[in-house]
Amino acid sequence: MMATFAQNGLGNKTIETYEDMLRTECKPGHISYVVVLSGCNHMGLVVEGKHYFDSMTQVFGISPTNEHFACMVDLLGRAGLLDQAKNLINGMPFKPNATVWGAILGACRIHHDSILAETATKKLMELNVEDSGGYVLLANIYAEFGELENVADMRKSQKYHSEKLAFAFGLLSLPPWMAIQVTKNLHVCNDCHLVIKLLSLVTSRELIIRDGFRFHHFKDGFCSYRDYW
Repeated sequence: MMATFAQNGLGNKTIETYEDMLRTECKPGHISYVVVLSGCNHMGLVVEGKHYFDSMTQVFGISPTNEHFACMVDLLGRAGLLDQAKNLINGMPFKPNATVWGAILGACRIHHDSILAETATKKLMELNVEDSGGYVLLANIYAEFGELENVADMRKSQKYHSEKLAFAFGLLSLPPWMAIQVTKNLHVCNDCHLVIKLLSLVTSRELIIRDGFRFHHFKDGFCSYRDYW
């Protein structure tokens, strides 16, 4: 139930259900905390997110995984707390994966931090992530700062927008009544987000994309997360 609320952008209901679960003395697990942190993320509840993240180890003895750290990095980053997000990554007891670096890169897009974005993109390259999302986000950040030479370099480095290709294949090969779902491990870039919205409008299809943090349901030109990505 919590997962259903979180997937549909109902952060308040996710947290309410989690608190109800605690009152029944039912112990949460790794997945429960991923879901409740995602709920806090959607609502921008930084204080609550920190509380739940800390309670994992301090109350229930659960060691956070890359997925939990990614949720917190995304939450802190979107709130503009980039230094806290960076410190959280630096203090991780294991190597951050692509989802964690993708989270900080997405925050850099929102808050126009090209220096930290370069670091995150390099880390993604080191992990051999075959996804153009990181390149696109960094290129967009450079463009906003007028760094046109850097934009050109990043555009040359891009391979393809994998989600666009996946949806194009789905539109060509699946029946017109069938929803199309695509999964990727990094944030959806703003270019692809807009394209998918328009595709859902002109094709009258329900399009769903699961990135590293949430499900986006596109229908009739609208995103279930109200363009929060």
